[in-house]
Amino acid sequence: MVLSFGGIFATEDDEAFLKENKVTHHVMDRPLVGKMVTNREYVQPQWIVDSLNNLYLLPTQTYRPGQAPPPHLSPFIDNAKEGYIPTRQKEISQLKGEDIHIEEDEEEEESEDEVEAEPVQEQVKDSKVASKHSKVKGDADSSSDEDADDSEAEKEK
Repeated sequence: MVLSFGGIFATEDDEAFLKENKVTHHVMDRPLVGKMVTNREYVQPQWIVDSLNNLYLLPTQTYRPGQAPPPHLSPFIDNAKEGYIPTRQKEISQLKGEDIHIEEDEEEEESEDEVEAEPVQEQVKDSKVASKHSKVKGDADSSSDEDADDSEAEKEK
């Protein structure tokens, strides 16, 4: 991921490269142990993913090794369209200087759908009442011919 966005990636095996001052971030998934280099940021892998998903280099304080990182946000969900913006997304948007707003057009469409759904619900209630009074052969509520013969026989007794 780092390479695909123009960064340079080195492993612990590249000791000569790591000794140079060109390294800005050290990515690790375990708590810090031993000596740290002072001119480097130590971060968890989630920092890379979150920064790339937001196309913004996020602050590293909350991604330090050994501490719980902030909640991960899915890049596949449009929060504005969903009508809910998570607190973490609000924080990131504020860092980026973006304004967040929930799309009102979709909320209005949903309320119109609810208004249209009410008459349909009334129609369903009316059809249920009608079906109680008139059972037609083949309806889920109607009995089969055999049941009708049995019930007529019981009435005669």
